[in-house]
Amino acid sequence: MTNIQKILFSGMILLAVFWGNRFNNGNQASGGSGNNPAKFSALESSPFLAQSIGVAPFDSAPFDSAQGGQDESIGAVEQPDQPSNLTGSSSPEAGARARTAGNPANGAYMPNVPESGVGLLSSAIAPSAPVFYRFKNDPAPNVGAQEVLVADLQSGETYLEMNENTRWPLASLTKLATAAVVMDNVDLKSALTLASADFSGGEETGFFKTGSVYSASDVLAGMLLLSKNEAAEALANNFGREKFINMLNEAAAEWGMPKTYFADPTGLSIADQSTPQDLKKLALHLYQNYPKILETTRRKSAVITELSTGKKTTVSNINLFAGRSDFLGGKTGYTDDANGNLLSIFSYERRPILVIVLGTGDRFGETEKLFNWFKNNFRANK
Repeated sequence: MTNIQKILFSGMILLAVFWGNRFNNGNQASGGSGNNPAKFSALESSPFLAQSIGVAPFDSAPFDSAQGGQDESIGAVEQPDQPSNLTGSSSPEAGARARTAGNPANGAYMPNVPESGVGLLSSAIAPSAPVFYRFKNDPAPNVGAQEVLVADLQSGETYLEMNENTRWPLASLTKLATAAVVMDNVDLKSALTLASADFSGGEETGFFKTGSVYSASDVLAGMLLLSKNEAAEALANNFGREKFINMLNEAAAEWGMPKTYFADPTGLSIADQSTPQDLKKLALHLYQNYPKILETTRRKSAVITELSTGKKTTVSNINLFAGRSDFLGGKTGYTDDANGNLLSIFSYERRPILVIVLGTGDRFGETEKLFNWFKNNFRANK
């Protein structure tokens, strides 16, 4: 083909493209979809012709209109199915050999989270995407607790758990549920007179005595800060004890806690039992709906007033984490049957981190170990 013929041939192609574009633009302006299958059909069918005028050939794969032209999976982190019956050993030698996110040792569950820290949490990421990624692989600390759970309270992502579905006596963790039922059903400004029946669990000691009068709010504070059993009994008896206990169990069912049972409002009964997984649901319910309960439990002290005499008493929180800037609230408990229990919510990278230990002789020390392990191994996606 001579040069003149090549020029004429190229000119004819350009003219054809020009008129094709005008035709398709006219189709869009008249209300058409603009997705004319005839558009650039000559270029699609002939890569040689396309290259001759400097246009890359089109992909011959058809466009899927159902996808909307966007890849919505960009930035998403896929969550694998969590294996069932993954419980850790409760032996001190094994420590918390639990289902540990990001730690493949000990047959652990490991979600697909970015290890380099480049993963971003944004509206483009699926709701199931983990908030935290693991940047170190330190083993979980050895603890003597019988049951353990470490989780992001809001997202529900669990990073360490051991015997998480096994029932354990609650001890005074019961009082968190008692407080929620009280908040829903008792006027906290009302006056409450303590009766002898309120002291069935022990002797009268301190400021709460038979015949003393306090606001329901101050009795609630004494129950949460000092874990006073007579305070829990007074609140329940004032409402009707059996009815109150029924309401506790109805609330547990409503909150999605199928393995939880309450036999009294204090936790003295060994029949008051729950699991770490159920307690996670309770903690989330309190965090979302009862901020005043958590606010009370994180205070170092409170002043309560005996209404008949006007005498004021400063009561100090028995929770060693109270007053810490990163402590959002929680409750401690102890009985001979339960040993030491502790439910704690901490703030880390603006997220509420839940740490639960049940059945331990060092509830505060082991909670601190578990929280420090989490902070040293996980960071939030930005």
